[in-house]
Amino acid sequence: PIPLLSILFILAFFRFVKGKTIYFPVAIFICALLYNFELATVLFPIILFMFLFYGIWKKKKWAKIFNKRTIFLSVAALTPMIPILIYDFKNGFFQTIKFAGWLFFQALGSVGIKIIPQDPHPSWESFITFFLYEFRRIFFYRSEDVSSLILVTVIVLNILLFYKLYKTKGLKINYVIFYFTSFVLFGGFISQRESSGAYLTMLFPYFVILVSVSLLALKKYQRKVGYLIIIVVSVLNSYFLLKEYRSTEVGGLKKLIQASEFIVNDSGGERFQLERKNFKSNIDINHYRYLVWWKGGKLDANSRIEYGIYNATEWKPENYIYEDGAIYITKTEKKTIVLIK
Repeated sequence: PIPLLSILFILAFFRFVKGKTIYFPVAIFICALLYNFELATVLFPIILFMFLFYGIWKKKKWAKIFNKRTIFLSVAALTPMIPILIYDFKNGFFQTIKFAGWLFFQALGSVGIKIIPQDPHPSWESFITFFLYEFRRIFFYRSEDVSSLILVTVIVLNILLFYKLYKTKGLKINYVIFYFTSFVLFGGFISQRESSGAYLTMLFPYFVILVSVSLLALKKYQRKVGYLIIIVVSVLNSYFLLKEYRSTEVGGLKKLIQASEFIVNDSGGERFQLERKNFKSNIDINHYRYLVWWKGGKLDANSRIEYGIYNATEWKPENYIYEDGAIYITKTEKKTIVLIK
């Protein structure tokens, strides 16, 4: 839900700045929902209030929200925060007050003001490797070089577009909001060098929009080049996707589907669990769960039947029932104990 809520936030933000003050409590409500899913989304209300304070300072009409109706609705919009507040009240306010303090000192540390010891950050090398890999997964999985070229092109085109709009006084408020929000989100992410996919869920929509803005800019100013890039990337992605699907290589998509079909057929229509058994393995069990569900398998976390998936390069279990060079599959059945009085 985080990517969807991130998009709804920017939409409510746009509407609010366009003069519809009712969307300010809507944006607050979305921020409260986001905070329940990921603490890092605290950046969204920070962005909202930074823009609000700017509007008050510049005496913008849209910033005049201090009336009984808007204030009451804004307070009511904080209702999703109640579970977090109840939990924090019992556990020392780690997710609210103490988190806000930690965030403040981390922000100071990011600009060189170190009042308290800073949490260690990953190296720039590991962060850049992680970031490029995640970007590649979104736009061009088969080649890091091509995806890196796309990333650099997107950054350059957006900088040039922003500069052109600014110089020609065509920089509308929606562009300002979008670029400001993107800058704060990506700036916070980069300053902390967080190598975690959990933070990317709130950035994903902005990745996509930045690429879309770049393509639209190309289409407008260099139409043939824009169309050519769209066609080439689309064709190559489609080609590699079909190639991956048809591949019989170890660990390929076709192998995943075959293993999933085996599990479904072996289960005989009964409910079962599906678990990864090598906890240090790079196997994503959710891929298999999705394919099993797609093929008609009946997944049930409480079932007494369990299929286990092992990475073949790390462990060879006893009594496995399936192997394809990449994985082993086992099947266990918990016995029901009947107590007789």
